[in-house]
Amino acid sequence: MAKDSDRFSGTASSMGFWRSDEADTVMQNGNTAAWLALADTEQERLPGARVVDIGCNSGAFLRFLIDHYAAGHGYGLDPAAGVIQKACSLNGKRPIDYVADAQPPPDWRDNDLCFSQEAIYLIPDLVRHADDVWRLLRPGGRYLAVTCVHRNSDRMAQWHAVNAEVLGLPALRGLHEYLAPFVERGFQAAVGWLPVRFVPIAPDRVASAWDSFEFWTKTSDKVLFRLTKPAEASD
Repeated sequence: MAKDSDRFSGTASSMGFWRSDEADTVMQNGNTAAWLALADTEQERLPGARVVDIGCNSGAFLRFLIDHYAAGHGYGLDPAAGVIQKACSLNGKRPIDYVADAQPPPDWRDNDLCFSQEAIYLIPDLVRHADDVWRLLRPGGRYLAVTCVHRNSDRMAQWHAVNAEVLGLPALRGLHEYLAPFVERGFQAAVGWLPVRFVPIAPDRVASAWDSFEFWTKTSDKVLFRLTKPAEASD
């Protein structure tokens, strides 16, 4: 999907990938530590759950949740059409639906969990996003959003200053600016560090194992927002 039709900011190309097929795959496969942390955080809720991945790339996290945590049904959305086409080709018989868009279809409702990994900082209108997530979730459902791109991280503030114009990023936000639209919509909000306990080390990364471990456990500045739709809520 071309960049001018995306509703995430960033660098999705006319070929339908954020950077390229190869680069997007490398980026996605580098997130296995985050997958484990997120899944372990919600492991009691995952069996049989309806789960949504916002900014799903080629669907690896949803496949992981179904294959290893017995999630019941997955829904993935991403405005880069090329990665969605790839996700469909890798799906097999898993119960996962995909859409090449940044907004969920209106019939994706009553889900137990929504996730996003390093996608929320690309979304320019968080008020609209909070409305979308509210409609996606059943009462009592949760949205877990991870990002290291926030004003409270000196390292990522420097990165944003260098890359914002080139990548077409929204303004850098503080934690309160991420949270406010969701609190105003009625979500119960909590924030913490992404609880990474183990960092998978691929065979070709053994020599740099310490660098990977240190990044994920000390220097990544990855914040986890937990946003719960109250049990008594209605649309």
